[in-house]
Amino acid sequence: MIRCVVFDFDGTLVDSNRIKIQAMPQAAATVAGGEAAWGEVMRQGQATDRYDIYRRVAQRLGLDEAAGAAMAEVYTRICHQAIAAAPEIPGAEALLLWLKERGIPCHINSATPHEPLLEVVEARGWRDHFAGVWGGPESKEEILRRILALEGIAPEALLMVGDGIDDHRAAQEIGCPFVGLRHDHSTLPRKIDAASGLEVVREWVREG
Repeated sequence: MIRCVVFDFDGTLVDSNRIKIQAMPQAAATVAGGEAAWGEVMRQGQATDRYDIYRRVAQRLGLDEAAGAAMAEVYTRICHQAIAAAPEIPGAEALLLWLKERGIPCHINSATPHEPLLEVVEARGWRDHFAGVWGGPESKEEILRRILALEGIAPEALLMVGDGIDDHRAAQEIGCPFVGLRHDHSTLPRKIDAASGLEVVREWVREG
């Protein structure tokens, strides 16, 4: 029986993946040579989050950490304004209300740093839909374990919903069921079964 549903945020509840993709080079471009340096950093594929990305960009340009932090702040500001106004994934809020009516707590588990994530959720007026809003720097696996402890449930009673390979890996790591969503910016490999919409979550709750 599913007793808790955990959602990724970008691309799962809000149609915001494209916003974040476009904002990355845009923020880097506020510094001379920044966009090219950002491209080099991304090709290396070693950065862990927005702060690390722009810190590496600043290093490549011979700038100090304050310059990297400033670019990260620009990125956060661009994303906050755009994501707060971005369209929801079709059926997202209706699903959250449906789950709340049935007494099933919902949490957000996102790689977005915690404070910017919470600000966007609150700006959308969604904070009351969730028992918890969790973001980086904790890993998605660590957050799922935290939620299991808070809710006092076994992994099989928690349903993880996401559009990324990191969501799938986190669910596999703790042994909980997973609903994958596939769209233009999904990072789920083709070998992973995935749905095209959130309505499948209702089926899991009814049947699981």
